[in-house]
Amino acid sequence: MVSDSIRQNWWRQGMMGAAIAHGERIRVLSETEFFDDLAVIDVPVLVMHGEDDQICPFTTTGARSVKLLKQGALISYPGLPHGMPTTHADIINRDLFAFIQGCSPKSKRVASVGRHPFQRAISAPISWRI
Repeated sequence: MVSDSIRQNWWRQGMMGAAIAHGERIRVLSETEFFDDLAVIDVPVLVMHGEDDQICPFTTTGARSVKLLKQGALISYPGLPHGMPTTHADIINRDLFAFIQGCSPKSKRVASVGRHPFQRAISAPISWRI
């Protein structure tokens, strides 16, 4: 359930832009593929995706994106929506912080073969369901 304050904040954000701009954003994002850009990224990347995302469906975005990254890790969240960083900040922040700690140059756990230490016990393809 989304709280009234979150709903009001999302409404506020939506009202800050012009209807034409919102429409153009949707058109451009739906017509542009960024998948080729992912193949050139050579640093660890954490893809976090809610499986109930109604804006960017999981199977065609998050699940596909991680396969194109050289050092990609995927955490999928069953039942979580597109706005999960806001609606489930405690879960997202915990997992993001763990990933960042594992990528630290000071960390002894930094992986060297395209596998992030966060996934050390997982075999390819690397993904988690929370």
